[in-house]
Amino acid sequence: MTDLTGHYVDAVLARYQSDLSVFRQYAAVYTEVFEEYLTDETVRMTDVNFITRCAEQDYRDGASGAAVFQGIYDELEAAHG
Repeated sequence: MTDLTGHYVDAVLARYQSDLSVFRQYAAVYTEVFEEYLTDETVRMTDVNFITRCAEQDYRDGASGAAVFQGIYDELEAAHG
């Protein structure tokens, strides 16, 4: 299986540009990363950093059919898998 993590992250970030609910969806699913986003003062996480970290985890979760954006995952796998 080809690792398409970077492509997945790019696709999710592109969706985020037109659909800000991407942030809220990831905040609801990846609560530990969201807590870090809110509280970690040593490494100030931007919105894009937050989306990127979540999308990377989301891509790994997609292998089991659990991706938040399973449609994007499935399209990438069909095109490159």
